[in-house]
Amino acid sequence: MVRVNAQWVEEYFNLLLPADPKKLGIDEAQRLKLTHLPISLFRYRPFPPMHGSTVPEDPDSESLRQRTLEEIRTGEVCLSSPDAFNDPYDSVFCMLNQPDWDLAGHPKLPAMLKEGGIAEFLCPEEIRQVLQSQKPLHTLGHLLARKDPSIPEHNVDRFLAFVEEWSSGMMKKVQEDMGSRMREGVRICCFSATVQSAAMWSHYASAHSGLCIEYDFNALPSNHPLRYAVCPVVYVEALFDAGKYFAQAQVGQFNNLWLTLACLHKSAEWSYEQEWRIVLPLGPGQPPREWVTLPIKAVHLGARAPMSTAEVVRRVTRSVRVPLLETSLSKASFILSTQPFARKDELNQ
Repeated sequence: MVRVNAQWVEEYFNLLLPADPKKLGIDEAQRLKLTHLPISLFRYRPFPPMHGSTVPEDPDSESLRQRTLEEIRTGEVCLSSPDAFNDPYDSVFCMLNQPDWDLAGHPKLPAMLKEGGIAEFLCPEEIRQVLQSQKPLHTLGHLLARKDPSIPEHNVDRFLAFVEEWSSGMMKKVQEDMGSRMREGVRICCFSATVQSAAMWSHYASAHSGLCIEYDFNALPSNHPLRYAVCPVVYVEALFDAGKYFAQAQVGQFNNLWLTLACLHKSAEWSYEQEWRIVLPLGPGQPPREWVTLPIKAVHLGARAPMSTAEVVRRVTRSVRVPLLETSLSKASFILSTQPFARKDELNQ
C-alpha cells in the first residue's frame, strides 16, 4: 500500500496512542510535532462572486462573504462540531476491542467476590481459579453450579451466553450514544499544509473564485496553547478503535487523549487535504461555535476570483496591513502558483 502519511506523523501518533498513560510519550510527541510544524497553514474560504443587482443570488452568499471578510479583519477562526463537516465519518470511532464484560484481570474482582458474599462459598483454590481465569464469570458460574447438583451445567452456559449477548448489545448502544455525545462536545478547526491544491480550491473556496487565508503559527509565542493544540491528521484505512481505552479504564487510569486522537484520524481518501487541526474537547452543553485568534501572514485570491471580489478583499487587507497574493494557473502543467497581487486596474489608482 502506498504510504499516505509522513513517517514522522506515524511516529507522532505511536507516541500518543497507548491506552496506558504510563506508556505515553507526550513531551517527545510535542517536540516532534513542533519540529515539523509547517511555516504556514491555510484555510480555504468561500467567497461567492457578486453578480450585480440584476442577477438573483443565493440568500447565504452575502453572509458567507461577510463572514470571510470578518475573519481577515480579526484573525478569528471558527471551531465547529464535526457533525457539521462534509465527511460523515469525521471523528467517528468504533469499539472493535470491546471492554471485557467478564472482568478478566479486573483489580477489584477479589473485593467484588468478598463484598458480594460469593467468596465464602468458595475454597481458596476455587477463588484462585476465578481470579486467574480469562473468563472469570464463566468459571465462577460453573463452580457454583457444581455445588448445587440441581442446576444443570447447560443452564449455566445458556445463562452466561445470554449475559454475553446482552452485554454486546449494550456496548453497541453505548458506543452509538457516547459517540454522539462526545462529538457534541468537540470543536474543531481545519487547516491545510498547502495552498496549491486545485481540489481544495474547488471544494472549499467557491470553485477557485474564493480565497485562502494563510496563518503563521510560528509567530505565536513558544508557549502559546494553540501551538500545542494544532496537530496533524493521520490518514488510515479503518475507523479509530476506542475499545482499548475503555478496557484500560476498567483496570485503572487510561489515556484521556483518546477523543482528540479519534478526531485526528481520517480515511486515506482525504489525504490530498494535507490537513492539520485544532481540536478542543470541551464537553457537552457547549455553544455550537468557538473562536480563537491567529496571526495572518497573507491572503491568497483564487485563480477565478473576479475583479469585484479582488476590490472588496483588497480594501480589507489594506486596512489590516496583510499582503494580498493572487493564484494563477500554469499554462503547461496542473500546477498553481502564487504571486503578489498586481492587476493593473482601478485598484491601483
